[in-house]
Amino acid sequence: VIRNAFACFDEEATGFIQEDYLRELLTTMGDRFTDEEVDELYREAPIDKKGNFNYIEFTRILKHGAKDKDD
Repeated sequence: VIRNAFACFDEEATGFIQEDYLRELLTTMGDRFTDEEVDELYREAPIDKKGNFNYIEFTRILKHGAKDKDD
Protein backbone atom coordinates (compact mmCIF):
# COMPACT_ATOMS: atom_id res chain seq x y z
CA VAL A 1 0.00 0.00 0.00
CA ILE A 2 2.74 2.48 0.95
CA ARG A 3 4.80 1.48 -2.06
CA ASN A 4 1.81 2.09 -4.34
CA ALA A 5 1.31 5.54 -2.80
CA PHE A 6 4.92 6.46 -3.62
CA ALA A 7 4.59 4.93 -7.10
CA CYS A 8 1.77 7.38 -7.91
CA PHE A 9 4.38 10.16 -7.86
CA ASP A 10 7.05 8.22 -9.75
CA GLU A 11 6.02 9.13 -13.29
CA GLU A 12 8.87 7.20 -14.93
CA ALA A 13 8.46 4.08 -12.71
CA THR A 14 12.12 4.12 -11.66
CA GLY A 15 11.62 3.30 -7.98
CA PHE A 16 12.94 6.75 -7.07
CA ILE A 17 11.43 10.14 -6.25
CA GLN A 18 13.62 13.25 -6.30
CA GLU A 19 14.33 14.39 -2.73
CA ASP A 20 13.13 17.99 -3.24
CA TYR A 21 9.90 16.84 -4.90
CA LEU A 22 9.21 14.38 -2.09
CA ARG A 23 9.79 17.14 0.50
CA GLU A 24 7.25 19.29 -1.34
CA LEU A 25 4.72 16.43 -1.37
CA LEU A 26 5.21 15.62 2.31
CA THR A 27 4.86 19.23 3.46
CA THR A 28 1.90 20.25 1.29
CA MET A 29 -0.40 17.23 0.92
CA GLY A 30 -2.62 15.25 3.27
CA ASP A 31 -1.32 14.96 6.83
CA ARG A 32 1.46 17.47 6.31
CA PHE A 33 4.94 16.88 7.68
CA THR A 34 6.92 19.76 9.15
CA ASP A 35 10.33 20.54 7.66
CA GLU A 36 11.87 19.12 10.83
CA GLU A 37 9.97 15.83 10.39
CA VAL A 38 11.15 15.56 6.79
CA ASP A 39 14.73 16.28 7.89
CA GLU A 40 14.45 13.47 10.46
CA LEU A 41 13.11 11.06 7.84
CA TYR A 42 15.91 11.96 5.43
CA ARG A 43 18.63 11.28 8.02
CA GLU A 44 17.96 7.54 7.74
CA ALA A 45 16.30 7.37 4.33
CA PRO A 46 17.84 5.63 1.31
CA ILE A 47 18.81 8.70 -0.74
CA ASP A 48 21.54 8.43 -3.35
CA LYS A 49 24.20 11.02 -4.17
CA LYS A 50 21.98 12.53 -6.86
CA GLY A 51 19.21 13.25 -4.34
CA ASN A 52 16.92 10.39 -5.35
CA PHE A 53 14.80 8.82 -2.61
CA ASN A 54 14.61 5.04 -3.14
CA TYR A 55 11.05 4.29 -2.07
CA ILE A 56 11.31 0.59 -2.91
CA GLU A 57 14.19 0.20 -0.44
CA PHE A 58 12.40 2.46 2.06
CA THR A 59 9.28 0.28 2.05
CA ARG A 60 11.48 -2.82 2.40
CA ILE A 61 13.07 -1.23 5.48
CA LEU A 62 9.64 -0.48 6.92
CA LYS A 63 8.60 -4.09 6.44
CA HIS A 64 11.80 -5.95 7.36
CA GLY A 65 14.05 -3.47 9.17
CA ALA A 66 17.36 -1.97 8.10
CA LYS A 67 20.16 -4.18 6.82
CA ASP A 68 23.24 -4.51 8.97
CA LYS A 69 26.27 -2.66 7.62
CA ASP A 70 28.02 -6.06 7.33
CA ASP A 71 25.37 -7.42 4.90
